[in-house]
Amino acid sequence: MIDDRKGFKVTIVKLGGSLVTHKDRARSFDQPALRSIGRQLKKSGLPSPSHKLILVHGGGSFGHYYAKRFGLTTKKGKVTARGIAKTTGAMLELHSRIRNVLDEFGINLESILPSELIERREIALSETGLRRVRNAFSNDLIPISFGYVDVFRKGASIVSGDTICEAIAKSIEVDRQIFAMDVDGIYPTRKIQGPIIRTLRNSTEFLSEERKYDVTGGIASKVSLGFRLREKGTEVFFVNGKEDERLLKLILGHYDVPATTIDRGKRI
Repeated sequence: MIDDRKGFKVTIVKLGGSLVTHKDRARSFDQPALRSIGRQLKKSGLPSPSHKLILVHGGGSFGHYYAKRFGLTTKKGKVTARGIAKTTGAMLELHSRIRNVLDEFGINLESILPSELIERREIALSETGLRRVRNAFSNDLIPISFGYVDVFRKGASIVSGDTICEAIAKSIEVDRQIFAMDVDGIYPTRKIQGPIIRTLRNSTEFLSEERKYDVTGGIASKVSLGFRLREKGTEVFFVNGKEDERLLKLILGHYDVPATTIDRGKRI
């Protein structure tokens, strides 16, 4: 932990690919969902001197579509130049569209590429990344990053949004991690219907299913990450970002909303 912040809380909101896109339809942007997010972020009044916000978004049916088509995964491997170019271009297009919608609500963002933000070998913020986040905070900007393609001398891999969240939490004390999704929380069965699990007590307590264009592990990897973050003292929530006010309430620390949290008294 190399954090030296004083006097403010930090919340990370991960805008899942299933929220920002129609994940089962290639290159399909969910603008109504983003407008709901924009309204909620605006109402939050953040950032403030006492509470800073970081946004991370997934690739959904933009980046994941091409990653799956060209064989890009979170593991380093040989990928064609065309595959790298198309996946990168799709993620930049999605990021631009998200920025444009949030800008309509007066949300002031500072985009930081994963290659600038994190040190992959340690899954932590690089010196440059930490400086970029600090500078954004000091200028009342909201840092935003996103899943991307990491290109090596021979090969490439996906840097997932979840990896970015974990890297941030290793370097900055994060008070709250919110996974905003297109469903109400974590479900006990593959059908994704009925009552959600309100409190997860261990990481194998549920069954999940990956969607058509998901190459970064689906909900299972997010739950595992949630338990690792909870071990560090971060409050973790899984919530429906489309339902008005739910995300807003969690950002502001009002927990009386349908959502899944992780038991603070348990370990992995």
